[in-house]
Amino acid sequence: MCMQKPDWFIAAQTGDMTNYKKYFSKYQSSYDKRESNPEQNIMTGWAAIHYAVSYGHVQMVTELLPTECQLTTNELNICKCAGFGPKSKLKIPSGTNVVQLAILMKQVECLKLILTFLQNNKFVFDSILHQKNAYNQTTYVIATMCAYQEAVDLIITNPRFLEEINDVLSGDFVPIFNVTAFGRILGIRALHQLQQNELYYQKINEQLLQRDQKYLSALDLSKLELNRERFPITDEEKLELQNLTYEMTKTAFLFARTSKIQKLEGMTTAFLMGKPVREIFDDEFDTNVKQFDQQGESGFDEKLEYIKKIHSQQKAVVRGNRAGVE
Repeated sequence: MCMQKPDWFIAAQTGDMTNYKKYFSKYQSSYDKRESNPEQNIMTGWAAIHYAVSYGHVQMVTELLPTECQLTTNELNICKCAGFGPKSKLKIPSGTNVVQLAILMKQVECLKLILTFLQNNKFVFDSILHQKNAYNQTTYVIATMCAYQEAVDLIITNPRFLEEINDVLSGDFVPIFNVTAFGRILGIRALHQLQQNELYYQKINEQLLQRDQKYLSALDLSKLELNRERFPITDEEKLELQNLTYEMTKTAFLFARTSKIQKLEGMTTAFLMGKPVREIFDDEFDTNVKQFDQQGESGFDEKLEYIKKIHSQQKAVVRGNRAGVE
């Protein structure tokens, strides 16, 4: 019986191109069967490309993409994930693909390389798009968990990966929950812009009107200090996160009220959880709702302009109140 030789995986982890070429024909597309040992950088169920991507070996990733791009991890491992946080250890489940791994490890050059390869290989791209790992996380969901600048630019606002925004609309891994719970200020800015796009606003609105397994909404999560020690943000960013989430939630509520879509109308009722509107929003919001209801069958652009007008008026009031206090 032929025993697996670990040199192939060690070469992938260290970037040793000599041993990589020596063992390529024999061990390509195989999985590491050694027992996991994070201290020794051994991950059971990883292929060579997973090691190469995780450690940023661009040349090796380039050569492995044609044969191993579609391989996913097939065991659970615990790894340090720079993309999630500077000192964060995270469970990497089976079914994690190379794009997701590059995002989690914050290997930006590898991520760009993989995306270029996918753009030139539509069949492979199609097979990876909408792919979920064992935790039911898509690439888009993982990008919103991390939401550093390159994750925003390359994934969160990427039209191809935006196709995944519809894939997970319940549970704790909804994109809007990720950016608010983890304080991802770049992520909330990106989703705020996408909410103003007619292609994506409805699904983002649905996310904003949901509650997680603890019955918390994105609005609630934006105010929690739960993850702020682990993922620190400045006081200014914290205020911006809360304000944007508040504005987005009001927008979602207003759109849902006049959508004429039974599902969305039902979501506004569930979102309130028996509370009056003014208890969740502000005293003026009842008036806003009544005025907005009168918009009736107005189109998306007209409704959006009306909402922006409401938000700008309220911001002016807030600024005036602050000036009075000062």
